[in-house]
Amino acid sequence: MSVLPSDPVDPPVAAATRDPSPAPVERLSLQLRRRRAGAARCEPLPDGRRDPFEPVPDTRRGWSELDRCAAALLYLQRQGLPGLPSPDVAQALARYPERYAAVLPRRPAA
Repeated sequence: MSVLPSDPVDPPVAAATRDPSPAPVERLSLQLRRRRAGAARCEPLPDGRRDPFEPVPDTRRGWSELDRCAAALLYLQRQGLPGLPSPDVAQALARYPERYAAVLPRRPAA
């Protein structure tokens, strides 16, 4: 049966207006899995990501995390133990000496 121009609904238009089937979603998830698998095989970028379309990780530490680190260091100091934060935490604490002066590592007198 041929489709005449006088038909009220053109079959391609009717097909495009129907609800999409779940097949496109499945294809999208398959594409994402393939992309992640391919990115895992690549060399890492300088910031540690393997996929250039992933968002750049935010390595800045928030106040709550710094406050928890400072509280842990202060607890260790009160127990007589040396608290040795990781270099990036020590740098972050050193950026705010007025807030974290009590827990900043002190240099020995020369």
